[in-house]
Amino acid sequence: MELILKNANKTDGHDKATEFKKLKQELEVYQKRLENAQLLMLDGRIDTGDYRNIKGRIEPEIERLARQIASFEQKDPEKIK
Repeated sequence: MELILKNANKTDGHDKATEFKKLKQELEVYQKRLENAQLLMLDGRIDTGDYRNIKGRIEPEIERLARQIASFEQKDPEKIK
């Protein structure tokens, strides 16, 4: 019984670490997209209205992911390493 519980905790920790890593990767993708949109605007390839539209869609996702990551870090800092 104890072995089953230990394995369950390891799996739970592994699942959380995997999910945490996935969230961080997704956050990096959105941040890179926002950076790319900014560069396109600065280079004159898109206008400021298009940039604002892109930014308006991307920033809520960045904020959502940042909140989820912070929640993981507060709840189980050892399991996400």
